[in-house]
Amino acid sequence: MREICESRNAAIEKLGMKDAKSLAARVAELWAASTASDVPIGSTVNRDGVAHLRVPISSELSLWMISTSKPHLGKSKPTIDWSNVDRVKIVGIE
Repeated sequence: MREICESRNAAIEKLGMKDAKSLAARVAELWAASTASDVPIGSTVNRDGVAHLRVPISSELSLWMISTSKPHLGKSKPTIDWSNVDRVKIVGIE
């Protein structure tokens, strides 16, 4: 993940030019954001009981992240207050 997100050539090789450019824009937005809730097009998705932030790269691909903070445990599933998250871990591009 790190190489694809940090290396333009690796991203182009793996994703193609159009999606690599979109990925670079999303990663730049993440760097500019103070908290995860500042990412303008992200949405929360619970996957396997873990709250993920999903940020679309294209109509077919999304950047998937989790908080490095502990989740707030709710009655049925963990939730995250993304406005309190200032660091995320990218766990996938799919």
